[in-house]
Amino acid sequence: AGTLGVGGTTFVGSNTNAGTTATFNQTGGTHNAGALDVGLGATTVNYNLSGAAVLSVTGDEAVGATTAGTLTQTGGSNSAGDLTVGFNPTVVGTYALGAGTLSVGTSEILGLFGNGTLNQSGGTHTITGSAGLLLGSIAGGVGTLNLSGGSLATPNAYAGGSDGDAGGTGTL
Repeated sequence: AGTLGVGGTTFVGSNTNAGTTATFNQTGGTHNAGALDVGLGATTVNYNLSGAAVLSVTGDEAVGATTAGTLTQTGGSNSAGDLTVGFNPTVVGTYALGAGTLSVGTSEILGLFGNGTLNQSGGTHTITGSAGLLLGSIAGGVGTLNLSGGSLATPNAYAGGSDGDAGGTGTL
């Protein structure tokens, strides 16, 4: 298995190709990136992580950045500095964690300005940063976490805002 190293941002989808489909399938190897945007211009955007694949994003990982995006993890590992699902207003982002490990550093936001959902049916999910998990963190944002299997560990969890700010709608 090989290694893909991107010093800046890996964009899945394109601002100039609305109406198209963009899919990134990673079944093995290592993908290192400074940032990752899944959902950028194309109508259907998917990132599929499986097998023994390693995805390592040192900065921001956005699923549903400017258009709808889905990240499906059925194996492997994903480590991100920050994870935002449902970034911009009216954008829908979905993260499906069925197996493997998801490790987030500073914060995980489901529904920043958009609509973000994380469906976890298995795997190990850890957030280490003190900001923790934020569902619907800003007014207008809608965040949903559906936990039906696996494990989730976070230092804090906020539904509809944070410890200092009113927010949108959060469902856990």
